[in-house]
Amino acid sequence: MRKVVIVVIVINFIVSILILIVNRETEEAITYFPLDYNINIEQAFTSLQATSMKDKQKILLNWDIQSKTKYPLYLRQDVSLLFANGYLLAANNTWQTDTNIIKQHKTFTLGHNKLLQSISFHHGEIHEHSTIKSTQKMTYDQLYILCCQDHSTIMTFKYPKSPMEEKTAQLFDEQIKEKLQTNWQKLMDNYNINERDYFLIPLIELVKYNDEPLPNLSQEKTATTIGQLWEGLYKNYIIPLSKQKPLSHKNYMPLILLDRHATHLIVIYEINGQSEQLYQNIS
Repeated sequence: MRKVVIVVIVINFIVSILILIVNRETEEAITYFPLDYNINIEQAFTSLQATSMKDKQKILLNWDIQSKTKYPLYLRQDVSLLFANGYLLAANNTWQTDTNIIKQHKTFTLGHNKLLQSISFHHGEIHEHSTIKSTQKMTYDQLYILCCQDHSTIMTFKYPKSPMEEKTAQLFDEQIKEKLQTNWQKLMDNYNINERDYFLIPLIELVKYNDEPLPNLSQEKTATTIGQLWEGLYKNYIIPLSKQKPLSHKNYMPLILLDRHATHLIVIYEINGQSEQLYQNIS
């Protein structure tokens, strides 16, 4: 009898793995599993670089995402979002099995007066001894492409250094912030959300919680919450938007609302003019 039970358990495990593989092949997904703190994403970056073009009013943007683990993992996946002036410009996603490195590269031809911001979620799925765990990391980069006051040249920089860059970037940041706050307030009103009950975190700022805890959460709980958040974002935000080519509306950057008692979070956003919200419990 005991042998029969063992055989049944083994068969069930094999079937579960096969189902997981079939689902992976038919529908891409980021799936959060408990983190393995012995295996890290050792090298990762998101990079935005500008190259001048013959048309001095245009810039060639190079958008690169890369991550590497020490050993090949069962599944490696990187997803990256690129925002221009607070609007989603593009989403990039690559997943591969039995690899330790992911590389992505895209180029865009853009005009001036842009603040480009990109956040990436690097994910690895680890299968060992009938258990499944994961590893994760976020990276970020930004780039200003701004025209001088006399419109004679285009300035490109990641962070302002000179007084002129600081003044120009500050004015530009304020304009973007005002647009985003107007949109977020509209969404909060639509869902009857009381702003005072939440910590407000623009999606692009999530990267700083690689190394510091979310308000009222431990670092370990922060990592779990972020992994589960990207799982939800991928399914409910990134996949639906990736099916819209080209994007028919300007989609503002999502806003994360973290409950001040750390019981849940809400993400509010739009997909082609339609208001959406993602609710996630924090257990």
